[in-house]
Amino acid sequence: MTDLQKTRIVYAKDQLAKGAVILDGLDSAIIGHSDCGRLIYSEKETIKEVLRHMQELDAAQDWIKYNILPLQKENKGFIYCHGLSRLY
Repeated sequence: MTDLQKTRIVYAKDQLAKGAVILDGLDSAIIGHSDCGRLIYSEKETIKEVLRHMQELDAAQDWIKYNILPLQKENKGFIYCHGLSRLY
């Protein structure tokens, strides 16, 4: 992650709506933020990050499905973007 990307993440977190969900350990998967104040996470980058701790793709996808995606419904949640790696 470049310094510019880190700066954008800090800026994005400062612009979040009250109750927006920030996923611990997944800063590298943040690809932006929405006008409504939610962070946008890349599916591809999230899988890459989870795979650093797991051996198999299927296990990583299941872990995301059962442990991360349900958090979208918490408070303001977050946006999980399929098909994009980076917006900037």
